[in-house]
Amino acid sequence: EAKFGFDTKHGMHLLRLQRMCLEIMDKHVVNVKRKEDREELLDVRFGRRSYESLVEEAEQLELRCDELYKTSTLRKEPDRARLDALIVDMTDRYLSLNG
Repeated sequence: EAKFGFDTKHGMHLLRLQRMCLEIMDKHVVNVKRKEDREELLDVRFGRRSYESLVEEAEQLELRCDELYKTSTLRKEPDRARLDALIVDMTDRYLSLNG
C-alpha cells in the first residue's frame, strides 16, 4: 500500500472475482485458471495500473453483474438440504476411512 497507494493484491482479487461472477451468471462456467486475463490481473497486482482505472473497471463490472443478476436463471439461494446431506455424507466417508 505504501508503494502504490492502494492494496494491489486486494484490487487484483476484486477484479478477478467480479469477472468470475460475470462468467458464472452469463456462461454458467467457473473459470478458476485465469489464462485469458492473467496478465491484466498481474498488472494490477504489481502496481502497473492506476487506482482510478481499477475503481472505474470495478464499478462497471458491478453494474454488469447487477444487470445479469436480474435475469439470471441460476438459483438465488443454495439448496441447503442438499448441501447438508453432502456434508454429512463426506464426513461419514472420511470418518469411516480415518476413524
